[in-house]
Amino acid sequence: MKTERSIMDILEAFDLYGSYRAAAKHVRCSPNTVKKFVLARAEGDPLPKRVIRAKLTDEYRDKIEELIDRSQGDIMAKKVHETLQSMGFTGSEKTTSRAVREAKNAYAAARQRVHKPWVPAPGQWLQYDFGDGPMINGKVTMLFIAWLAWSKFRFVMPLFDKQMPSVIGALDACFRVIGGVPAAVLTDNEKTVTVDHVCNLPVRNQRIVSAARWYGTAIHTCVPYDPASKGGVENAVKIAKADLVPTGVNLRAEYASFAELQTACAQWTHDINHRTNAAGFVPAQRLQDELALLHPVPAEPYQLAVGQVRSVPVNTPMVTYDHVQYSVPYAYMGSKVMVRQDLTNNVVVITARDGDGITRHLASHPLGARGEIIMDDAHFPPNTPSGPQQRAIIPKTAHEKQFVAIGAGAAAYLRAAAADGTPRLKERLPLLTALTAAWPAEQVSDALATAAAVGRLLVADVESILQRAPVTVTQPLTSVEGQSLAQGTAGWHQLGKVA
Repeated sequence: MKTERSIMDILEAFDLYGSYRAAAKHVRCSPNTVKKFVLARAEGDPLPKRVIRAKLTDEYRDKIEELIDRSQGDIMAKKVHETLQSMGFTGSEKTTSRAVREAKNAYAAARQRVHKPWVPAPGQWLQYDFGDGPMINGKVTMLFIAWLAWSKFRFVMPLFDKQMPSVIGALDACFRVIGGVPAAVLTDNEKTVTVDHVCNLPVRNQRIVSAARWYGTAIHTCVPYDPASKGGVENAVKIAKADLVPTGVNLRAEYASFAELQTACAQWTHDINHRTNAAGFVPAQRLQDELALLHPVPAEPYQLAVGQVRSVPVNTPMVTYDHVQYSVPYAYMGSKVMVRQDLTNNVVVITARDGDGITRHLASHPLGARGEIIMDDAHFPPNTPSGPQQRAIIPKTAHEKQFVAIGAGAAAYLRAAAADGTPRLKERLPLLTALTAAWPAEQVSDALATAAAVGRLLVADVESILQRAPVTVTQPLTSVEGQSLAQGTAGWHQLGKVA
């Protein structure tokens, strides 16, 4: 079969020479071939029709198609050939293989999925999905990603789990960032949304139906195992993971805390929505046009998403839930938080609504027994005293403030001298402070720390340490069983002298 290029060369050669034989010699083909294409052009059809000849497999075509249909296009040509041979077929296996390949191509073409462009309407659809998030302090996180179809507005929020309260809380946060609620929400067939399928119809989870009614929207799910039906949010998940999850590609550093991941997600949401996308518009600007068609967000979130409200005292970051005290970040002292149980993971989840109305995760504690106190040291300010053995040093008089200002060694000296019952300690402080006139404050601080460590608390002892350089802070002396705790006689010469 000649190609269109070959036919063009043949006709061009005939127009040049005006002879079948000369044109055939020029293009190296038979004169009859040149004549065939010249006559076809004269009749207005220069491209000859392909002649379809009878094949040995023609009378077995129905059987071949039946076998392919029964196997859903997976049957091997060898098995088809064996079946045809039992029916009297005398052709070769190569002939059967060619016929099977043509039949399989026809079978696949008849069942090829055709994607019709989806034209979303403003205020109509919100899609959401989940992606794997980064590991934070050994804990697995995940990303909740939502996509508003018409304005292309995206929202990302980190979660510790995909349970019902977390999902509803994320949806509530998404609606408040957007500023409204769309008519419908599309997602996967998670157990939080679909509990079963009957006659190809999804059976909804009653709790998600109740939450949807609270927000005035409808929950829909895509066809199972068919992510293409919500391709918009699938693409948003891919982009969010590429930007937010630390990998060797983006060189993003590991997150030190969950709060740091929350800040990164909020920043990513702002940045992605305030730049021009591939469609040629800025999602944040287009969202302003869509807000007129969105339903208002309820003033309070759905109760299942937050749990019970608790007030944090103004002087301690602890809340009581089910007769157990749990800590919260000290920045939330004097505010209200929400506490709920996660019975699947046996933890208590504490959240709070910030000034922007978004519910944010504050802490997760293991379930405690009645009367227990469960704390996280990170929830308290640094160096927070926790009892009479860790009294804070608070200078009150001018002499005390000047002495404490020397440095950390002054604090160590105060603790050691107070614990040792040193007499006339107040009168010693001005004398010790005066040493900074002759030596740098840093060196005096080191000397005070050394004096506290070795238990030599006289002013003369500190001055003696200063005269020996370099100053080395040693470890505090510890008593050993069987060793005398009595003081030596080296300090007797100080008797009668003013300290």
